[in-house]
Parts: sequence; structure tokens; C-alpha cells
Amino acid sequence: MGWNGSGTFSITYSGNPVVTGTTISSTWANGTLNEVATGLTLCLTKDGQNTPTGNLPMGGYKHTGVGNASAATEYAAYGQVQGATYQLLTSVAGTDTITAAVTPVFSAYAAGQVFRFVVANTNTGAVTININSKGAVAITKQGTNALVAGDIVAGVTAEIIYDGTQFQLVNVTATLDLTLLNAVTLTTGANATFGTATTNGARTVTVTNTNAGSSASSTLAVTEDSGTIACMLGSTAAGATASITSTSAGVFNIYTTGASALQLGTNNTPGRLTISSAGAVNAAVSLSENSARVFSRNSADLGSPPAAQTYDAFNKTFTFAHGLGQRPVLVSVWVQCTSTDAGYAVDDCIYIPSGIGTATEYLTIAYDSTNVYVLVAGGIAVTNKGTPSSITALAANKWDIYVRAWY
Repeated sequence: MGWNGSGTFSITYSGNPVVTGTTISSTWANGTLNEVATGLTLCLTKDGQNTPTGNLPMGGYKHTGVGNASAATEYAAYGQVQGATYQLLTSVAGTDTITAAVTPVFSAYAAGQVFRFVVANTNTGAVTININSKGAVAITKQGTNALVAGDIVAGVTAEIIYDGTQFQLVNVTATLDLTLLNAVTLTTGANATFGTATTNGARTVTVTNTNAGSSASSTLAVTEDSGTIACMLGSTAAGATASITSTSAGVFNIYTTGASALQLGTNNTPGRLTISSAGAVNAAVSLSENSARVFSRNSADLGSPPAAQTYDAFNKTFTFAHGLGQRPVLVSVWVQCTSTDAGYAVDDCIYIPSGIGTATEYLTIAYDSTNVYVLVAGGIAVTNKGTPSSITALAANKWDIYVRAWY
């Protein structure tokens, strides 16, 4: 009988068990020993001379003291799995054409394979990788998009997954591009950080709207359900520059939709705030120094910008519609030279305050909720630039009057 299929070995050859006084014959001895030999042949030898011919149930027990696997046909020790060393690429070299190695060696690329490697050089364009000389395969991002310069950075660990055609990069290092076909919401219950906090590190969040049409728009919005929230663009480092840029030729609006304040600028010294646009800039401005507000105004240009009229005659009222919808609290008036006069060259400017004049020339600036008025009686008297000791009336048709108003 030998092994009974449940792990028990029994000698079943005729004459067994042996009875005392029985004469041992060669037939009995050979038959019994052959049965024992057959049973031993079904056993595994500890030096690996034979191999299993069926599945080996462990009964809840485990192999101990095992070595690390070194080939794809060997099972891994727990330490290898825990350390994921079989996924870590070594001998990484190259910038856009990367070569690397991994142990144990695999036979071919297969969908689902995951590898990690420390980037040797920051890429400058599209990237391929060749592992264990199995062939160069493209590394892509967000599906089949080729990498662009800076997507993998030297010294940073990259993780790639083979999808059957290319390796997809899981962690894009430098730039997060959101291509919006519909509204996309990024929600976080804690701090959400894009980029790095390293010195001189520059990272970008780009929102791209691919919808065609002049009315299409792109919005980067930061909101919360209650309390106060800060949307910070730029850096908190001293002397850093924060930029809000519009490449559109249309109107660029910076605003809040609630009663909260919109703060632009820096918390450091030196700090600079610049708002510029190829089109109009509409801004509610609050300026503070040392945490104390020193100026708070809505501003609007008069005209395109600012409003100007030719100084073509005296004893005349020049009327400028300011379009503010209410009476200004601050008005600035100046004249700009268009043809040399009184020692002044073309493009020279003179600030004109209300009440300037002589006994025969006088200027008054007045305003209401609709217009700014520049009233010139007898002429505009100024100091002669060529002869500072003399007062000269500006000649007509050689100057333009400019006005700006704020509320």
C-alpha cells in the first residue's frame, strides 16, 4: 500500500508484520524493501535531489530561514516584499534616454509591473527607459502624454507602472496641468500643497480651458464653507515676487464675491505689488503699512487711460466725464507738452493744482458725481522752465490736459 494519501505510510507486502519464529526468505525481504524504497522515493530530500510532483499543502505552517529570491521563478522572502527591493531600479543613468537594472531579472515587460528609481538627471523633453536591456519604452504622464522638461527631477524618486504599451509616471514632479473639459473640483480636508517649499523652487499650477469661443474663461477658485480663507500666490520669502498675469486682451478682473477683503502684495520687506494688463484693470484697492490702513479706494481711468483734451483756449471750461457713478474723493490734473513752450520740451508734464494762477490767469478744478471740470480763466500760469524767475502763461494748442479721478 505504501502512502495512504493522508500522509501515513504502511507496509502491506505479504508476510508483514513478521511473526516470531518465522523464517525470513529472500522473496519476503526483497518485496518488503522494495515497498519501503518506493515510499522513500516519494519523499522530498533536503539537498534538493528531487522535486515535488504536486501541490504541497503547508497545513498552516511556513518555511523559515529562507533566502532572498534571485529569479522570477522563485518566491520572495517577506523581507524582500516589505522592502520592495525587487521594484527598485539600480544603475540608473541618462537624462531623456534612461537605462536601469533590477534584480531579480524578469523575462519581459508585462502590464501591471511597478518600478521605482531615483532620477539621475532632470529631463529636458520626452523620456524613454530601458530596464535590463529589455528594450526602450516611453515614460508618459496622465495617460499617453509625453513628458516635458522638468517632469522628473534629479534626486527625486519616480514611480512608473507599465500599462502594456508604455510606463505611466505616477508622480509628476514639476507641473500640474489641469485640462478642463468640464468643471473640476479639488477638495482637501487638510493642507493641499502644489510644488515645493525649497529655496528658489518654482512650481506651477496651470488651468487650461480648451473650449473655443471668445466667451470661454478659466477660473482658479479657492473657497471654504465658513470662516476665513487665504489664497496665496507666490512666496513668503523676503524679496520674492508674486505675479498674477493675464495674457488675455480683454478685461482682467480681480475681486471677491463676498464681503471679505481682497489682499494683494507681500508680508515681507521689501515687497512690491504690480497690477498690469493689456486691457482694463478694475480693482478695489486697500493699502496698508505696518498693519495700519493708509489708503482705500476704488479706482477707474477716465477714458483710455487717462482722459485727455487739447488745451486749445483759455476762458474755457474743460469737462471730463469720470464714469465713477459718484463724486470722486481724489482728482489729479496735469498738462503734457505737445510742442515746445515756456522752456518745456515735448512730453514734459506739469502737475496743476486747483487755485494756481496770477492776477490775470487763474485755474480751478471742480467735480461732481458725473464730471471733473477744469476751469481756465485768462490762461494757465506756470514757472518758465528756461527762466525760473518768470511766470509764463502756457500757449494754446501746445499742451494736453489730463485728468484721473478716484473714489
